[in-house]
Amino acid sequence: MDVNRSVHKSILLYILLACVTFLTYWPAVRCNFVILDDPFYVVSNPRVPGGLSLENIVWAFRTGFAGNWHPITWLSHMADIEVFGLNPAGHHLTSLFLHTTNVLLLFWLLQIMTARIYCSALVAALFALHPVHVESVAWVSERKDVLSTFFGLLSLGFYARYARAERGPGVAPGIGRPSRDYCLALLFFALSLMSKAMLVTLPFLMLLLDYWPLQRLVISAGKQSWLHLLWEKAPFFVLTVISSIVTFFVQRTGGALELRDIPLRNRLANALISYVRYIGKLFWPSDLAALYPYHRAWPLWHVLSAALLVFALSLVVVSFARKKPFLAVGWFWYLGTLVPVIGIVQVGEQSIADRYTYFPSIGLCIALIWAVACLAHHWRWIKPLIATAAVLLLAFFSICARNQIKYWCTSLDLLTHTLTVAGGSAMIHNNMGILLESQNNLTEAKEHFIEAIRLEPAYDRARFNLARILAAEGRSQDAVSEITGMSRAWELEAHQTLAKIFQEQMKTNEAISQLAAAIPLDPTNASLRESFGLLLAEQGKTAEASEQFAALVQMRPDPQSHYHLALLLLIQGKAEESIIHYKEAIRLKPDWPEPLNDLAWLLATYSRAELRDGPRAVELAERACKLTNFREARFLGTLDAAYAEAGRFTEAMTTAEQAKTLALAAGNKTIAALAEERLKLYRSGAPFHRQ
Repeated sequence: MDVNRSVHKSILLYILLACVTFLTYWPAVRCNFVILDDPFYVVSNPRVPGGLSLENIVWAFRTGFAGNWHPITWLSHMADIEVFGLNPAGHHLTSLFLHTTNVLLLFWLLQIMTARIYCSALVAALFALHPVHVESVAWVSERKDVLSTFFGLLSLGFYARYARAERGPGVAPGIGRPSRDYCLALLFFALSLMSKAMLVTLPFLMLLLDYWPLQRLVISAGKQSWLHLLWEKAPFFVLTVISSIVTFFVQRTGGALELRDIPLRNRLANALISYVRYIGKLFWPSDLAALYPYHRAWPLWHVLSAALLVFALSLVVVSFARKKPFLAVGWFWYLGTLVPVIGIVQVGEQSIADRYTYFPSIGLCIALIWAVACLAHHWRWIKPLIATAAVLLLAFFSICARNQIKYWCTSLDLLTHTLTVAGGSAMIHNNMGILLESQNNLTEAKEHFIEAIRLEPAYDRARFNLARILAAEGRSQDAVSEITGMSRAWELEAHQTLAKIFQEQMKTNEAISQLAAAIPLDPTNASLRESFGLLLAEQGKTAEASEQFAALVQMRPDPQSHYHLALLLLIQGKAEESIIHYKEAIRLKPDWPEPLNDLAWLLATYSRAELRDGPRAVELAERACKLTNFREARFLGTLDAAYAEAGRFTEAMTTAEQAKTLALAAGNKTIAALAEERLKLYRSGAPFHRQ
């Protein structure tokens, strides 16, 4: 009977936890994608919008895009695309289901480890409703957070089942053949790391759980040593090492690691203070923001105070480790699982981030709830007060979480709130500028770009955006001065962008100047050379243009490059070289009418007799006319000149009449007049040659 009552209580609590979590976070389903990372992860990602194709799946496992290696997360986003497309509601719904599942998994894990139903349920409820977790749930790009925790909790759950099955009375057994639960724990740990390399310290956490509540380590001489338990975790540690190495190199290659100008002492100071700031956010979740600007130099007394507090709390929980082991386990759960993101190796420009507490906060919740349970056990009269306080606290957290979700519904709300409660950072100001620019609010956008540069003078992205707006306003010199001294990659993009803007403004000389500056930065960029060559040709700078296309045919020997080079060489009077490139363009693309026609015209009409070839000109011109169904007056004009050069004057006159008729029908009097002039020559028995 007691067992049945316990099962019924558990089922009821599972249902209650699921409902409360789902209802609290339901407003997130109405949120949009936001400007922070969502374009990189989903909306404008080069692969994700294509869904679960074989090619995209392979890409997910091979890419380090966005400075991360998390193939399972990429597959999750792709699966959402298959079901929901780019409807943000579906993507948010998936994250909400994962968070709700994590709440239930946490309840299950604590139950099987401790057999304490109500304590386990309270920890799960705090985890479910705490507003500091809104960022992980309501931000589509943080799918990796809820996904890695999902697999991490599964790993711990199956590890706990394995440990319970293997544990003898009072001592841990020797290590034999791994059970199914052990293998599942290892598998889910690997999947967690492939979702986000956050839980690399999970093997250490397993050792803590071996101490309490699994009680696999009995601290008494000769009974059991840490060595057995460490050896048991060896496969988990191997995965940790592999994941850490892969993550380090991917983030370094992707430019996510920010070590160059932050001394180690500053990073250590920020790490100590961050531990305390996270505790503050967990106990009083106010002024939550998408980004907290990095403090490069904390006051010394802040650092010393934080260090003293962390050390004192550690000393206290260790001193109570025998009598109150949950304090030590909860505290070191918190400290240990934050290590990968505490900032010793700085990733990004944030000092702390709410999302980083998603899994580590569980440890503090365990320590707090079990400590309160101990008080209730000693002073039973306090139980009603504790129950009332718990209900009120959870209700308060639920309201705060729903209130926090509204800031994630639009990019403007999110950025405005972040600037209000956390102060400015270069990245937030830059993104606000981009958002305002997309709304054609260029004046305010420019102010945010300027502020971003003030906060971070080396922030090339903001300088690039400011230069683009200045150019659009017609302030060419100011725009050019902004891009001076940028990093090589950003300078190249800036030159190209300004060139495009100047072209649209008909400022051709300025556009040429920008492309001329861009070429040395990327000499093998074929499309850049083509744009530069065409612009030079448009300005009549044929010699310079032909130099660009001569280089282009070496890099990209396609028909277009050869054709443009042939035209430019002919304008310069280099007919022999021009013929070579016309022929190459035709060889590469036999059914392209333009080079066929142009080469035919050259062979039929060129002033130097040794270069003319009437029969060959007729062959080429007839092919060009057939490809255009004899409906192009210009091509018919070439054909009549070719017939005349080949001595076929009757056909030349007939074709010239057709060319004249087509030209007049199209309203092109110039081509019609030229056809009439050629007709006069043909009637006298003379071909048409250029002077």
